[in-house]
Amino acid sequence: MPPSPRSSPKSGTLLPATEVITPVRRLTTDPPVRVSFPVMMTPRDAPLRTLLLHGAAKASPADSHPAHAFRSFLLSRRDALFQCMALPSVLCTQSGGDQLTIAARVLHGVASIAAAPHDHLSVSATGQALDQEETDMFLETSRRVGLETDELVSSPGARHAVVWCEGHAFKLDVLNSAGVPVGERAIEAGLREIKTMATMRRTLTSVSVAWLSWNLARSEWLEARRMIEATGTNRKAFEVLDTALVTLALEGFEAPVDPAERLEAVRDGRGSVNRYADQVVGLVVFEDGVPGLVVDHAPVDGGIVNLFGNLVGTFHSSEEGGKRLQPVPLDLVIPSDLSFSIPAAPFTRAVRIANIARGLPQEIIDPIYTARLVPFMIHMAVQAAIRGTPSISMLSPFFVQPCSMRHFLKGRSDPTYPISSASFALVDALNSSDLGAVADARTFTTLFKQALRAHKTIIKAAKRGSGIGRHLAVLRYVIDQVAGSPAQERCDSAIPDAHLLRPLVEGWARFDQYKGPIVYVTGFDSSSGAGVKHGMGNLYTDDQLSCWYNLSADAHSNNMVVISLTLAGSGVFAREGTLDRLLDRISRAFATMARRVLLPHILNPR
Repeated sequence: MPPSPRSSPKSGTLLPATEVITPVRRLTTDPPVRVSFPVMMTPRDAPLRTLLLHGAAKASPADSHPAHAFRSFLLSRRDALFQCMALPSVLCTQSGGDQLTIAARVLHGVASIAAAPHDHLSVSATGQALDQEETDMFLETSRRVGLETDELVSSPGARHAVVWCEGHAFKLDVLNSAGVPVGERAIEAGLREIKTMATMRRTLTSVSVAWLSWNLARSEWLEARRMIEATGTNRKAFEVLDTALVTLALEGFEAPVDPAERLEAVRDGRGSVNRYADQVVGLVVFEDGVPGLVVDHAPVDGGIVNLFGNLVGTFHSSEEGGKRLQPVPLDLVIPSDLSFSIPAAPFTRAVRIANIARGLPQEIIDPIYTARLVPFMIHMAVQAAIRGTPSISMLSPFFVQPCSMRHFLKGRSDPTYPISSASFALVDALNSSDLGAVADARTFTTLFKQALRAHKTIIKAAKRGSGIGRHLAVLRYVIDQVAGSPAQERCDSAIPDAHLLRPLVEGWARFDQYKGPIVYVTGFDSSSGAGVKHGMGNLYTDDQLSCWYNLSADAHSNNMVVISLTLAGSGVFAREGTLDRLLDRISRAFATMARRVLLPHILNPR
């Protein structure tokens, strides 16, 4: 974890960057740089500050924030898509039913959203405008596989979904020719016909086109797809696949009972022959009616995924069925001479889910949400758990918070770093309390309020584009200019004081290969959405911990809310027992804050 800044968070967002960039200084070979870098950074007239401001003025929005770079990174990954590009969610609908009833309800929801996307996917749950570029690459968008990188292609005006059952694909229109959503009953009748046709086509093979797209490395899937597309019939079928609104998998097995295993089943498919990877939005309904959602992270932010998941099961139609749908089978044939190999997983992974707070009354949740206390308390609890786990803390992980695309120009911003001297003080108090050294109530409350104030200051800075991440992005831009300049004179004339960065170029190149652990926290603290029950942040590299929180209705009590937390870890975080220990520490730290500050404040307001 980067050291705590020594000054007030209000003194300037550039100062903490000195701490974040410490690994770069350690990797440089020029000793004077190690000493002079803070001096270059912190004074108001410091050369590096001037350089960063100059770079910010020169860099275009596309250069100065990593939305494009992050998307390009994910599109260029050659691993199987479900391994490191998927954002999975377990959904719940407002009323029950069997597999096909639930599937019809979800597809009707997709159609309703697609019929008026700007009514449903233009504003977040908190009233903030969503990035239209990203919402336009959500529904009716496919990921076309390439040799070195994939391409996102949208098909405006799409009216159909592709349904996979028993390893076979079927085209099913969910919007009529006028763009009006087809009713639930008509969709359900079409799904039952698909089920019958799939049973008639059932084979003993465990391989399908969907299975190949889901499990093969991207370069190998490219070769396989080229072979399959060689015949005209298959080529036309792929045109239907690539222009669908969404893909839906009707699984022939039930969802696991354990919440973590259920979420993993949504993400990895558990050997399913019905998961097609090249559609950005993938839905799944298990045999017992449990619905799930898997979205490619490359084009969209998690906020859009969560908004869609909360909406998709809430639409209902009362019509009796209307015009009968005619599902169209897409009889894709796999060449008999097709050979392939299944790649090894790029990294080990573990997932745990727990309710860290249960039975909170709605009247308590509302003021908590208004004050945005849940995200803050989750952050502090996670920081305390990391600091209190020596085997992880000694690795000095980067502690980051993804900054939503809704808050920074357009596209994703660099993550903010929610670490401050105030958060360190609160974390120390939490860990001391866990060991029995309990601070008095007034002291603890003061530490809580100071850390909350600092946390909000850092987050607001990130939303304005003046946080640490913004400046690190500009620093990357400037260093790229220095590193790529063919001549010292040209570089120095283009960028003031650029010569001061030359010794850092070598260090930055090494820093790009730095594989230190990353801990990030994300989630949603509104209990108004009924659709997403559990979700998981994206893991795209080794030694990564994703902490995803969510508020949902308590199934065991009316008008009560549950705060659930999903921990997903790779590498060092996936070692046996690590997530269990972290989850236990997080739960205890959260409970301490709730017991000592939150509930007294709400029950005895001043």
